[in-house]
Amino acid sequence: MTARALARNPVVSAIAVFSLAAGIGANTAIFGILNALDLRTLPVPHPEQLVLLQTFPPDAQNRINIITGRPLPQPLSGAMFEELQTHHELFSDLFGFGWNDSNVRNLEANGVKYPGSVNEVTGDYFAAVGAQPLLGRLIGPGDFAMHQGASAPVAVLDFRGWQRLFGGDPAVVGKTVRVDGVPLTVVGVTTRNFVGLNIDHSSEVTAPLGYDGSTDFRRRDYLTLNVVGRLAPGIELGGAQAELATLWPRILEATVPDQFTGQRRDRFFAKRLDVQSIARGNSNLRDRLSAPLRILTWLVAVVLLVACVNTANLLLSRAATRRHEIAVRAALGAGRWQIIRPLLTEGLLISAIGALMALPVAVWSSRTLIRMVWTGYTPLTLDPVPDWRVILFTAGVAIAAAVLFSVAPAWLAMGVGPAGALGQNNQRTVRGGHDGLGRILISGQIALALLMTVAALLFVRTIHNLRFAHAGFDLNKILVIQLFPQTAHGKVPNRPVYYRRLAEELARLPGVEAVSYSNTAPVSSYDDVTTVTASEASVPAVRDFICPGFFSAMGMRVIAGRDFTWEDDTPTPRVAIISENLAQRLFPNTSPLGRSIEIGAAPPRQAVRVVGVVPEAALWKPRSGRALAVYTPLLQDPNAEDFQVDLRAAADPRSLIRPAQRVIESLGRHYALRTQTARELLDTVLFQERAIAVLATFFGVVALALASIGIYGVLSFSIARRTSEIGIRMALGARQSDVARLILRQLVVVLCIGIAGGILLAVTGSRIFTAQLFGVSAADPG
Repeated sequence: MTARALARNPVVSAIAVFSLAAGIGANTAIFGILNALDLRTLPVPHPEQLVLLQTFPPDAQNRINIITGRPLPQPLSGAMFEELQTHHELFSDLFGFGWNDSNVRNLEANGVKYPGSVNEVTGDYFAAVGAQPLLGRLIGPGDFAMHQGASAPVAVLDFRGWQRLFGGDPAVVGKTVRVDGVPLTVVGVTTRNFVGLNIDHSSEVTAPLGYDGSTDFRRRDYLTLNVVGRLAPGIELGGAQAELATLWPRILEATVPDQFTGQRRDRFFAKRLDVQSIARGNSNLRDRLSAPLRILTWLVAVVLLVACVNTANLLLSRAATRRHEIAVRAALGAGRWQIIRPLLTEGLLISAIGALMALPVAVWSSRTLIRMVWTGYTPLTLDPVPDWRVILFTAGVAIAAAVLFSVAPAWLAMGVGPAGALGQNNQRTVRGGHDGLGRILISGQIALALLMTVAALLFVRTIHNLRFAHAGFDLNKILVIQLFPQTAHGKVPNRPVYYRRLAEELARLPGVEAVSYSNTAPVSSYDDVTTVTASEASVPAVRDFICPGFFSAMGMRVIAGRDFTWEDDTPTPRVAIISENLAQRLFPNTSPLGRSIEIGAAPPRQAVRVVGVVPEAALWKPRSGRALAVYTPLLQDPNAEDFQVDLRAAADPRSLIRPAQRVIESLGRHYALRTQTARELLDTVLFQERAIAVLATFFGVVALALASIGIYGVLSFSIARRTSEIGIRMALGARQSDVARLILRQLVVVLCIGIAGGILLAVTGSRIFTAQLFGVSAADPG
């Protein structure tokens, strides 16, 4: 019966269904991501029992994670791990691992090299997380050597690594995979659903810690173990934290390195132990997406509200044409609930159909968004596949939406009495609250749509400002190639000779204008901020390590002094080049050339001599603009290995990708881990802002479309209620233009009220995401 009632007005019903599908789908897509990142626990037995143990030094506030803004923890030593293992009353299992989310390693299988992720674990890892092998066996206690020699040279592949490295060969057990040149025998493959502790991406290869013999766990000053424990039955997190806080001083006393004396010993005893649940796993995406997801949650809620108001308007219009039917039912003795119930049932059916249409689109949208923002070197494994939470959330939103948009037509039906059945003029004009209700709804819808439009424009302006904030150098002709060693055990013996030769080989390629190397610039997701001190002042500045020719590659010039040369390497006196704005801060009204500056936040600071000055440029984090900057030679840092090639092209830099990669590989030391133009790299760095801008624009367009449909609904409502009045007016001589003007004049009043309300909402509501804006104010008149 309800379906037949909807079928009698297919256009109105279809518009209502698609409106709700858009609103419910947007909310489900965002909730699906939140569920995958924040609510879903690890697919292991009793994940609530898993806790992560980490230490923090006394000056932890000086070591801040650039993404989360929280202090960076430190791993534990092998001695600490063994002390913790003795407390069986707290932990039923305890294992260590060498966790590094950005740790890309060189993998080789069947003579083919791949960049991939490797997890190094102690022998109890797989047993503690309840993993089962798909093929062969998993790493066990006998494979890990804590005190003697190297651990066993064996490896376990995850399902994706098995497919990628060996093509899913069922006879893979016993074959060899090389990790940074070290051969490991494959002893097993994990099941498809096993992801380990990192939910963003799984480790393609898992090996015992110390498989290459390079790690001495007997060294008490060697902090290399991230430790996870499984709480014993009956032990809660709070109780474990309190117990470990009592035990920690004794553990420190038993594990202090013998060579630690004085302040170093005091700092060791000032370490604190942190215990936190790891039931949801570790995730870089969780930290990166927390801010944009909060904003998008508000935006999609507004979209759903607009959709509900829009549907309410349409059903209100439809209910106006059913006044006579409702009056007849009332005259036959139907109570209010009997009259309202069919309207609510129709609303639930419309909402249910919209939810069913929205769910597959929402799943696809959430997966697309996750992949769009993933910038890791290894394949993303996080999949926001819907579970019971997502299904329950979608059903809840659908029911709430149905109730919300059914209120208006139900309210209209309650005002119809039996007297309405006595006359046939069931479409006569009805003044008062019913007309006002429709106008209030459409004004509110316009206000919400305007809020969404303003939000979208603010984010579009922000991404535009950030994309063109890199003033001071030419972004369009630069190719950035991240070098990766073909084997970690083949370090370059004579770095100045090798890197100079590689630069010369690349410079010979047709279309190459300049070649250099750098550590982070051009374009970065963070600023390596340090303190630069001169006799006159001490200021924070961005530090970057570069090689000769860097400024030429950026299209910049040295305005005073000289550029670095290949002779500025480790044995020579340390030198630096500073930006013009830093020179003015440190040496006002005098030349900085030849002056000495100190780099570092605390003693012993590094003393260097200024040999050049360059213009200020926005080379790093886009929001930092033209930061104060100090450049030092990359070759004067003996530990520097993370080189990236900065290549300036005469025309399209993408035409040089394959020739440059072949040159790099031909020298036998490196290959290109990732190659991007500087413009592509900027878009990658701005993934958060791009995601917000794209989605805000999409939701803004949806809100405008729904508001347009809502205007149609209120016009249809008004005309359906005033058919007789319009006929009388025209019978008395009114022209069509007079009637149209009468209706549109009332609509203009509704629009003006909605626009005024929308401006007020935009000015006040936009403050929620002020922190995400750049170069534009939430109250910007434009």
